Amino acid sequence: MKQKWLVLCCAILWFSALVSGWCVVERYERTPGAQSRAPEWLTGRMLPAGTLAATPKGVPVLLVALHPQCTCSLATMHELLRIVQQSHAPASIVLLMYTPEHLPEGWTRGERLRSASESLHPRIIDDTNGRWARGLGARTSGEVLLYSPAGRLLFQGGITSERGHEGASAGGELLERAMQSQERTARTPPTFGCALFAGKSGA
Repeated sequence: MKQKWLVLCCAILWFSALVSGWCVVERYERTPGAQSRAPEWLTGRMLPAGTLAATPKGVPVLLVALHPQCTCSLATMHELLRIVQQSHAPASIVLLMYTPEHLPEGWTRGERLRSASESLHPRIIDDTNGRWARGLGARTSGEVLLYSPAGRLLFQGGITSERGHEGASAGGELLERAMQSQERTARTPPTFGCALFAGKSGA
């Protein structure tokens, strides 16, 4: 009898631990990263020299801040490709790829992200210490900013429904609408990803 009770207690403890672990993972996946307000207007000084000059006239600028070691970044790139293809709206895409000033041993520059982005034909900028992303108010990997051809902010936020999740999301729908209408979105959807800077929430 004692042995049966022992087995039952172990089973209950194992199941409780399993449920607790699942809850922790779910909470993590659904917890957005930190966000700051992006500048209302985009100027040449907010990006490396020549970035805006290379943008075709009359085409909006779509900026994406990415951390190459964030596992959620690939989902953002796949969603961005889907949105761009569905919107049929032109955009000059710039990827701000976070890069430490002094590369730690084993650091990756995001080869998979670069490969996944090829269909978008973006301009990829190695963003040393996140200088450019920080100036644009992007604090979390996967943050997307869309500026009109005149430089006015149209969209800011994330385009996935949770960390590393691909598929339709409120943010993705808002971005697609903004690309088609060239009008400012009323909401700032949360960004699900890792923190771009040490000491910030969202990692």
